[in-house]
Amino acid sequence: MLSIMNVNPLHARCEMISKYVSECTNKELESLLPVLVEEIFGISNQVGWNLRLIKFDSNAHDYDVLFKFLHPSGPVFKLCYKLLSDCHLKYEFQLSFLPAKVQQMINDGMVLPFYTDKLQYDHKTRTPISLALNPFEFYMFHFVYHLMNPNIQTSADSSQYMHWESLYLRLAEEYLNTFLPCNGSTVYPITNLYSGTSPTPRPHIPVATRPARSPMLLRQSVLLKQSPTSPTHTSSPTSPMLEIWRSELLARLCVDFWLGSFNNHSQTNSMFSQQSLPTGEHLWVVRFMVKHLHYFSNSLIEDSSAMDELKRVIIPSSQGKLYEFLKHTMQHWPLDTSFRLILETWLSYIQPWRYIDPLRKPITSDDSPMVVEPRWFPFIAENLLAYSLIFQLLLTRFSRVDLATPKNAFMLFRVTKVFAQINVIDLLREAEGSLEEGGQLRSSSKWSAVVRQHILDLEGPGFQYQSLFSAETRAELVKFQGQIQTAMITARRRLAAETENHQKGGFLSWFTMATSDFEYSIDERRKVNFHLQAALNSITSIFRLEASEAPTSCVNDSFFDTTPTNNCSDQSVLYWKKKQKEIKYEGDPDLQPIRSFENAILVRLLYQIALWINLTYRGEIGRLYYRQDCLGGVARQMLEGPRVIRTYDKSGPLGYSPRISYSLPPRLSLRLLAHHRTLLVLVLVYSVARLCSYPATLVFLVLLFAWLAVLLCRHFVGYSPPCAGELDVSFNDSY
Repeated sequence: MLSIMNVNPLHARCEMISKYVSECTNKELESLLPVLVEEIFGISNQVGWNLRLIKFDSNAHDYDVLFKFLHPSGPVFKLCYKLLSDCHLKYEFQLSFLPAKVQQMINDGMVLPFYTDKLQYDHKTRTPISLALNPFEFYMFHFVYHLMNPNIQTSADSSQYMHWESLYLRLAEEYLNTFLPCNGSTVYPITNLYSGTSPTPRPHIPVATRPARSPMLLRQSVLLKQSPTSPTHTSSPTSPMLEIWRSELLARLCVDFWLGSFNNHSQTNSMFSQQSLPTGEHLWVVRFMVKHLHYFSNSLIEDSSAMDELKRVIIPSSQGKLYEFLKHTMQHWPLDTSFRLILETWLSYIQPWRYIDPLRKPITSDDSPMVVEPRWFPFIAENLLAYSLIFQLLLTRFSRVDLATPKNAFMLFRVTKVFAQINVIDLLREAEGSLEEGGQLRSSSKWSAVVRQHILDLEGPGFQYQSLFSAETRAELVKFQGQIQTAMITARRRLAAETENHQKGGFLSWFTMATSDFEYSIDERRKVNFHLQAALNSITSIFRLEASEAPTSCVNDSFFDTTPTNNCSDQSVLYWKKKQKEIKYEGDPDLQPIRSFENAILVRLLYQIALWINLTYRGEIGRLYYRQDCLGGVARQMLEGPRVIRTYDKSGPLGYSPRISYSLPPRLSLRLLAHHRTLLVLVLVYSVARLCSYPATLVFLVLLFAWLAVLLCRHFVGYSPPCAGELDVSFNDSY
């Protein structure tokens, strides 16, 4: 068995495992599943099969092979379903892998019903030690935990790029579509997914696959209608009720693991401080899950089936954890533009009306505002805090960031665009109508009990609710109006400065290194005022504020600079330019944002080539750089020397982002070849060679040797960079 796991290449290993699953008996396969799961997910300390790193555009063959292998109708699931025929076969799942909140509840004796029949206890101390899971549960538990595994995160998140198109995300999408179907279809019956190797009749498999207990999300009235003892279902081996447990299992695991690792303020500080902020990949998965749950819930058909009952309760049963997840992440996320990841997740959740038909593309922010029907009032009332309190958190956050930045301006525009949809504010006013001033609820309101219970469950009895339309919120919005108007003035200045800088350079700017460190293009900066003006108009209209005049005072552009300015003259623009020049980039030079004088495609391509060369020949490059002869002198002029880079770790607890230093060894950088001036010089040389009927290859070789001769001469006259540092023969520095 272990020899199969070591077979290479990957497609051959998958073929051998598939053949082994088809030909072997169930008794022989019992020991295969835990070994296979360990290999796939790298549970202990490994990367496993790199499900979170494999992307279709970079490794299409392995992507396709693994997707078919791990597909719900693929060999791994067939293995799980074959082993389900033995209802006594269980595998252990460590309690330490469970979300912190679930672990705490188990240790306190408040076991959730979902985990009750799975707990294993020590016979002497009667303390819980592990979960006993059937084969299907064992695989799915490890799949959802794979995203939260800290060992895997250390490896996957060390890359500079977010893996939003990873195989893991694609599999999560496929599992949700299969076991929580949005098109009215039923879940694959287990008996149709594999054929037993034994010719003798087997017991009824679906009955034996699950302990005789009720799904924890469904009402007893529905279960009685769908009970297998009912005359209409005793003869049906593929009754929907017998298959619903897989759908409930996946829904519960996704919510508990992907949302339950972040606790609200009611939890102990020790447990809370151990949790870190979600990664970009994690947020991407959560956002897809939120949208899918909306599609699944909105596909409800009123026929009282078990699947329809799951559709009815899936959102109410998960909205508490989702609210805590969103609130915690927003409160502790750094004040940078990566905040859009969590912002879009929140916007997806509070707009269930956008996710009705999965075959129809949701309306984008550029389309005309939607008309939100009154039938969505129950959802808004049951999720009032997700609208009002989080909006107030965002108001505080936006007042602290630079709104003249294109990405921040667009995020503000997105928020106000959603709240400006027709009837949204009216429905929010109606939901808050059940609250009297001071937080006391009106007993006459039909939704008083619903809103009261909602606030009590999520924030506790001592919470004082502040209305979205209160005088305090209104005062903050009036102040925020002025900040938006000031940001519009700042945006116009920056656009003028950038345009002037671009026009001064003109065609000749291609031959010189640009002095500005602007991250955004001129077109992006032109959109800032449009987004800010639209946001200002929406806020003024939604909350019925008075349109104030633009402020005449000039506010400093730097958030951290408290130096006052008394006028809006040209001196303020020069002051801003000076401040911009004082900002230094301390990260990896090859990972700086792509500038306007560079070719974006070539920058990315040359970076990948240089990265491969540096990783493959790191030892040779290092030894060449530290040579004391003329060869080393030439190499030091061609290579980048060792340097210390600094970055901020955004995955720290409580949103704290410590400054971390890394050492880069000597390395090759090809980014200079992506400059427009370099490309233009190469084109001119090639054109001159063609006009003079010289072979272009010969001309480039002559220029290359001439360049090397110049570098050699510079070394002999003392212009070669000195040898910095000592030679590290291990070369274990990270790129």
